[in-house]
Amino acid sequence: MGCAYGLSSLHIAGALAGRPARHVIVDPFQSTDWHGIGVANLDRAGVDFYELREEPSELALPQLLRDGAEFDLVFIDGLHTFDQTFLDLYYASRLIKPGGYIVIDDVTWPAVSKAVSHIAGYPCYRLIGGTSAPILRLNHLLGKLFKPLAEALFPRWLYDHVYRQWKYPSMVALQKVAKDERGEKWFRSF
Repeated sequence: MGCAYGLSSLHIAGALAGRPARHVIVDPFQSTDWHGIGVANLDRAGVDFYELREEPSELALPQLLRDGAEFDLVFIDGLHTFDQTFLDLYYASRLIKPGGYIVIDDVTWPAVSKAVSHIAGYPCYRLIGGTSAPILRLNHLLGKLFKPLAEALFPRWLYDHVYRQWKYPSMVALQKVAKDERGEKWFRSF
C-alpha cells in the first residue's frame, strides 16, 4: 500500500517481470500529494500490469476481499498510526494466500511495531526476518526470557521504546504458513 515515487512498486514489478502478474497499488494520495510521479515512473519503466486504487486502504482492502482477490505478497507502507497499520494487517492477513508473505516497512515506528507484534503472534504466521534475521532469532529467544522481568521493572513508555528498537529491524516479513483458524476466544498479549 502506498506508491509515492514508485520505488517499492518498481522493485516488486521487477521481481514479477515476465510472469503473469497483477500488482495492485492502494494510494489515496498518488494524484494529489504525489502528482502521479509513482505511476509515471512505472509507466516509464514499461510496467503495464499494475492497478492503482486511489482510495484509503480501509475502503480499498475490504473491497478487494469482497471481489475475491488473493495475493502472494502484500507490502504495507501506509499511514503509520496503530489503528491504520493494524487494519492494513488485518485485511492483508485475510487477502494473503497460505505460503504468501506480508512485508511491513517502518516497523521501528512505535505504532507499527505494536501492530506487527500482534499479528506476528498469530499461530498461522512465521516471522521470517528482515534486514537482520540472525538478530531477530536472538531477540526472540532473549525476549521470551527477559520480557516479563523488563515489563515489571521499567515504566511502560521506556520498555516500549527500548524493546521496539531491539525487537524488529526497520522492515520485516511474515509468512503465512497455514490457514488462520484461530477461535473466537483466541488472544495473545502483545
